[in-house]
Amino acid sequence: MKPSKVVLPCYCLLHSLLCATVTNSLSNTPIQNKQQIQKVAIVGSGIAGLSLAHALENSPSLSQEQTPIQATLYDSRPSLDFQAGAGVQLNGGMTVLKMINPQVQRAVADASLPLTKIETRAKPWFDTTDEKFSSLLKIELEKCIRKQGGTIEESLIVDDEVMVYTIMRGALQEALLDTLPADIRKKRMNFSKTVIDITGKEDGAYVTFQDGTTDGPFDLVVGCDGVNSAVKQYIANGSIKPDGKGEQTLYSGIRIQYAVQDNVVVDDDDDHPSDATLHQYFGDGAYSLAGIYGNGPNRSTTKAAYLIYPDEDYIGPFRKQSDKVDQLPSSSSSSSSSSSSLFTRTLIS
Repeated sequence: MKPSKVVLPCYCLLHSLLCATVTNSLSNTPIQNKQQIQKVAIVGSGIAGLSLAHALENSPSLSQEQTPIQATLYDSRPSLDFQAGAGVQLNGGMTVLKMINPQVQRAVADASLPLTKIETRAKPWFDTTDEKFSSLLKIELEKCIRKQGGTIEESLIVDDEVMVYTIMRGALQEALLDTLPADIRKKRMNFSKTVIDITGKEDGAYVTFQDGTTDGPFDLVVGCDGVNSAVKQYIANGSIKPDGKGEQTLYSGIRIQYAVQDNVVVDDDDDHPSDATLHQYFGDGAYSLAGIYGNGPNRSTTKAAYLIYPDEDYIGPFRKQSDKVDQLPSSSSSSSSSSSSLFTRTLIS
């Protein structure tokens, strides 16, 4: 039975909340959203899911204008892994987060490092030089942003603070989790919940999980469950196949290798630097980025480096079947929509 309420991927939520009409997830026909959205199921509790929970239930500005909304989060993982992932650069998103809740934005900022410089380098222009690289560009971010003015300044400067930061993905997720209202964290965060079906009844949408349980009714179901999203699969096909995750992805031929080093002492006298610089390098057929990232308040910084290069066995949207490709580790399979990655993390005592 087609759900009587709406199922959306995360990026469509804002439209559904602000507009009088929304688009039915299984057709292109607009339907009138006459009933107030009061109960929302968020599938996925990563950065997107946690941010959405804040916007719906922990935003003073929204709560003044809307009927109170109750958000419930579901995640297929047994728990959140704050060691997973690499570094994130935050800019305009911090401005939006401050609009949602200034206290949440402050907690994320305190876990981050202000990004002040970007240095761009390339291989030496001439083989005769002894230099290891040639400098292309050095950007002082705060000066550039303030000089630009206009919409750039309006979107990236709030209360005279430039909203550009670096932070590890786990630290960002941890800050978003810790600042959620206690009622959500204790009562409405559900782990080991793998979505296998979404159905509709007269009173709303119901979500069924692999463990045999079903929750609902919900006025809105939002997919924040990543590249292999079960919600996206449901929107596209009207059903969720246990082995259908690969249908959601298309290999781009871009490969990413990255390494993360925790507990980095940047200066002998200071293992908590006040700002961050990113270094990017352009080479023959490859691009790399390296820098330091905030890893939470009162913690040493983390260094991360990334290498992006094309897969030489890529032909269009497919990968050549060759012995070389078959030998790639499982973490580098073609299941990613945009890239594959190899991951190394080093802990320093």
